[in-house]
Amino acid sequence: SGVGAAVDEGFADFRTALLSTFTMGLFGDFEMETFDNSYNPVTAKLLFVSFMVIVGVVALNALIALLSDSYAQVQEQKAEQTLRLYASCIVGQKRARAEGA
Repeated sequence: SGVGAAVDEGFADFRTALLSTFTMGLFGDFEMETFDNSYNPVTAKLLFVSFMVIVGVVALNALIALLSDSYAQVQEQKAEQTLRLYASCIVGQKRARAEGA
């Protein structure tokens, strides 16, 4: 009934602990034993981790593209608003001069 007896199978050695922590932290907890029942468990785990990393990268890339597009639209509107403000100031000054003359 020592501490070592209470160690979960997912943390028996460093490699298994690293994979278990990776799956729990990034993707949520699920049964890793599903891969152990496959034809080639090492390849199945490698493909799964590769797929999940690629999905994460693609999702982040999509988010960056969306934010970049929104930023470009805001910058375009900013330039238009700045020119509109300058034009308004010039028209206001000309009107003030015309009324004062």
